[in-house]
Amino acid sequence: MATDTDGWMKMPHSGMTADEAADFISRRTPVTAEAGEVSEAEASDFAIVDPKGRRIAWGTRGQADAIDLSDAYPEILEPGYRVEWLCPILAARRVQPKHTANCCECGRIVDTREAKDGGDGFGSELDDGRWTCSGECWEKAVGIEQDAPSPDVAGLIEAAFDTAQAAREGIVGEPQSGQSIAVWFSCGAASAVAAKETIRRYGNLCTIHVVNNPVAEEDADNRRFLRDVEQWLGVEIEIAVNDAYPDASAMTVWDRRGGMSFPHGAPCTISLKKEARQQWEARNPVDWHVLGFGAEERGRYERFILTERANTLPILIDAGLTRQDCYEIIVAEGLEPPRVYAQGYPNANCIGCVKATSPTYWNHVRQQHPEVFEQRAEQSRRLGAKLVRVDNQRIFLDELSPLAVGKPLKSLKMPECGLFCEEPGAPTLKEPADAH
Repeated sequence: MATDTDGWMKMPHSGMTADEAADFISRRTPVTAEAGEVSEAEASDFAIVDPKGRRIAWGTRGQADAIDLSDAYPEILEPGYRVEWLCPILAARRVQPKHTANCCECGRIVDTREAKDGGDGFGSELDDGRWTCSGECWEKAVGIEQDAPSPDVAGLIEAAFDTAQAAREGIVGEPQSGQSIAVWFSCGAASAVAAKETIRRYGNLCTIHVVNNPVAEEDADNRRFLRDVEQWLGVEIEIAVNDAYPDASAMTVWDRRGGMSFPHGAPCTISLKKEARQQWEARNPVDWHVLGFGAEERGRYERFILTERANTLPILIDAGLTRQDCYEIIVAEGLEPPRVYAQGYPNANCIGCVKATSPTYWNHVRQQHPEVFEQRAEQSRRLGAKLVRVDNQRIFLDELSPLAVGKPLKSLKMPECGLFCEEPGAPTLKEPADAH
């Protein structure tokens, strides 16, 4: 077998480079370490060691059990070569270093601190005290199966990777005559102005769709704002709803999925936003997308086109319009912003967003919308979801003291509700600039 750099040999089908394999094995230790406290039966992986003590190949215990190692690695029959059985470092030591745990599925070491303190942003503690290192391992641990994408949606995902590669190579250009553009309107000021500017720039050149993903748990006034924006734009805003959730209700999604906020994202975002958008795209192929990236978000936009949708036009960035500018434009044009802004919420997303963990936010919901707070408290208790964090500990909403506070609400950076629905809080309104 051919060897990679530094004497590493890739395990068949592992998909890892030499450096990745070295990093992986660095998280393992021989089962004989620490006075043999771990037996060979507890090994999770193996390595082939050459006469110089280098691990030149590796694999999992399951792979070793499925093959004859001497057939796959005839080197081990030669003098000096041997099989080394491995296990996660922490399992071997039996002593958990501070702020660390093993993933109960793959054995990877997880830093259990808060992400802001350097912890693993994808780590998650289960109710029984075990930890997982990723969304994939979390789903395996709790027995959740993801629905496979339909063939048409799978094609869209493949196309997204193709266009992302094109962006990296500098291929993506400008809209051409006869092409189509989808503007994703989130019931916020920035996406409303982005739609207006897109129509101004490309309305005589392209077919333009303005599309909204509704969620039943948003404030009802969002629908009023949508109708006002329709009149302002002079176009009908199309509605994209997941066929599997015709009521577009996050509460329905949570009950059906058996959870409210997973380590890799909230299921409501995936089902009501991303999957609804993918279904709409499958029926309405478009050449370009527009989102409400403000002029101050150029870095975020550039990351987005490299990882998600390369064919996304920087409408507001090109126009030099910030989100503050967009808010002022909306007011200057005589449109009343969604009332949730006046109620002190930092964005126009759902009331009682389950990705929020701040006690300040949840007590604000309790004060402004007590019926929503009670709904979230009942459902989260029933589903075992501890949505709020107090003194660095997750607790149930019905355990939250009305006096508990965290960061001031205006300083909170609320979690994004997916790629096509986030909308940050309206900034303090200034006098509209003459240019707007």
